[in-house]
Amino acid sequence: MSKANLLTSGNITKQLIALTLPLLLSNIIQQLYNTVDMIIVGRFIDDSAFAAIGVSGTVMNWFIFMIVGLCTGFSMIFANRFGAGSGPELKRAISISLIFGGAAAVIFAAAAFPFLRRLLDLMQTPAALTGECISFLRIILFGILLCYLYNFMTCILQSVGKTNVILIFLVISLLLNLSLAVIFVGYCRLGVSGAALATIISQGIAAFLSMIYIRKALPFLKITRTDFVFDRQMMHVTAQYGTICAIQQSGLYIGKMMIQGIANSMGEQAIMGFAAAGVVEVIYFAFTGSTSNALSIFFAQNKGFGNYARINRGMKTALKLLISVCIVLSAAIFLFSHAMISMLISDKNPQAILYGVQYLTWIAGPYLLAAVSDIMQGYFRGCSHMNTAFIVTIIQIGVRVAVSYALPPVLVLRCIAIGTFIGWSAMIAAQIIFYRRYQQETMTSSM
Repeated sequence: MSKANLLTSGNITKQLIALTLPLLLSNIIQQLYNTVDMIIVGRFIDDSAFAAIGVSGTVMNWFIFMIVGLCTGFSMIFANRFGAGSGPELKRAISISLIFGGAAAVIFAAAAFPFLRRLLDLMQTPAALTGECISFLRIILFGILLCYLYNFMTCILQSVGKTNVILIFLVISLLLNLSLAVIFVGYCRLGVSGAALATIISQGIAAFLSMIYIRKALPFLKITRTDFVFDRQMMHVTAQYGTICAIQQSGLYIGKMMIQGIANSMGEQAIMGFAAAGVVEVIYFAFTGSTSNALSIFFAQNKGFGNYARINRGMKTALKLLISVCIVLSAAIFLFSHAMISMLISDKNPQAILYGVQYLTWIAGPYLLAAVSDIMQGYFRGCSHMNTAFIVTIIQIGVRVAVSYALPPVLVLRCIAIGTFIGWSAMIAAQIIFYRRYQQETMTSSM
């Protein structure tokens, strides 16, 4: 089995940077899928279509990140087996995960399909936007298996350190998405449905290309018929890791949809402002999220190898690197929030611009808490503490939603910023308690 991308020895700083940068660019590009759709429908159709894509994007991300959660759990298993040098177990884990995750994605899509209108109603989506939102989401659900296959191929490549390859295929996919969206929306006049079709088709092509690459360039990952054998223990681990991570991501996005409901209740201008601020926000989170994902792989490989001292060094290195970067990002968002929002919303909607700017200026400082919490989440996932990662996420969601709804509506989007700050604070407090406990257990077991 190839050892070229093992993270169990070498310069930690260089390895984390090399692993994180492609993931960072990939995360930013991935977030641009919905942004591209928003901009194209806003230019070719109208502001209502722009707002509809913003609302639909929140729901779509719930579907997508359920799949991402499944694949995140799977990637921890793959990275652990790769770090341990266990080729047969790695291929068996891949084959079992492929079947389990594909079946789970189809079942989830089928279960969600009849409840789209009810879900949008719960989010207090304006009636004028509901029809377009449903059209968009139905197509996404029909193509959910393609989304799963793309994310599954990505998690395989990520687990063995091939993050640069992920980036290449994602760039190809985004360019296809952009081209198809312009054709379907601008020339074929398919409306928001055309944007959804462009997203599904482009991800399907990316999945196919990734599959070909794995078979040709990474022969030690090539799955044959003999690898598709039932392994009760591996199935249990696969189901446990995948399900916990999927529920965690689901819970996170249910919370986000509830937060979206607050913005929706404030009218179309607030929806537009929040959607535009969300575009800026996801770019920031791309930095914290990509570092968290890189750390998860780093920790999982070293846990498989049994190198806990290297795990601790990786944690300290990541904190120094990410906090330094995020201080600069937070300052930039605070100082240039108006320019950022104005790039996404036209001058004929000054109230929407104002709402978006208010949100960003209030949340810019607290964004630093997200950097710390994401590093801790990377530690919990990579070291197989999946339940802990889930628990602290639920704490953050519960506190964030409760505070945001409790604050007076006169604060508009600022109430969401305050709720988010308090939610992150509660999450970090819980993470520190768990982290110290695991550190003590590790020290005790090594004595």
